[in-house]
Amino acid sequence: MLGLSMADWWQADDAFLDGLRDREVLLAMVAEVAGEQIAAANAKEKGKTLKAIIRAHLASEGGRTKKEGWVPRWMAFPPSAYTPRGGVGTVAAHARAMAAMEDVGQDAGESDGCERASDPTDSALDAEVPLELVGADGSPSDQVTTQQAA
Repeated sequence: MLGLSMADWWQADDAFLDGLRDREVLLAMVAEVAGEQIAAANAKEKGKTLKAIIRAHLASEGGRTKKEGWVPRWMAFPPSAYTPRGGVGTVAAHARAMAAMEDVGQDAGESDGCERASDPTDSALDAEVPLELVGADGSPSDQVTTQQAA
């Protein structure tokens, strides 16, 4: 919907990985960046090891294949969770936004909610706006010239 790739603006770093505590999420991330076989082979490893595998694949360390453009599911568009437990803020926020768009679409008579509803502030665009506060000689002026807003 937004046409935005978070991978263009963000990449995992040590602070991100150090903050991860959930083994189920870490194992799912290993599967994403290193593959299902590697995740299965390391299913009983501690979180520290799983994080090291993720780091190595994101940085192409130790001869590992680099995973380009990876972002966690909750930072993708649309966001999703790694577990069915919930509690992922971006997933909840996306669900609320989609529900609001559906409500707006129904109110405006549009089925997809993508059309812009009329905005009562649109008439403000017809107002005159200040053009400059400087006199012809470049000195400050008390007179304000205006032009119709485009």
